[in-house]
Amino acid sequence: MHIQNRRQCSKRTLFLYSPGNTPYFPLKATEKCPGFWYDKLATDYDKGMARVDVLGAKLSAWKRYKGFMDVYNKSQSLKGLAKWKFDKENKATLGAMPKEPERLRNVIPKGEKITPDAWRKESESV
Repeated sequence: MHIQNRRQCSKRTLFLYSPGNTPYFPLKATEKCPGFWYDKLATDYDKGMARVDVLGAKLSAWKRYKGFMDVYNKSQSLKGLAKWKFDKENKATLGAMPKEPERLRNVIPKGEKITPDAWRKESESV
């Protein structure tokens, strides 16, 4: 049992001495139980994954909304027969358009800036 604990201790030491981590001995003094640091890392990982999920949902909602807006803006820019033909071809998309701002706001709260590039960068860094 003692040898196994020494092996675990050496593995933790190697991990904790890796770049970006606090040296082992100050942490050893505050360690509550052998799984303390594992639990802390697992919690941090779970928080990071939850944030990635939120950012992914925001990006997805924005892409869907942007697609609807592209069709709507093109429809508004056309005149006469070209507009009628385009509206007829995209009737389903234009019919669903009034619901899209509400669906977007269910994911992205009102007042929050829509910054897809920043979301993408944060998602990659988390």
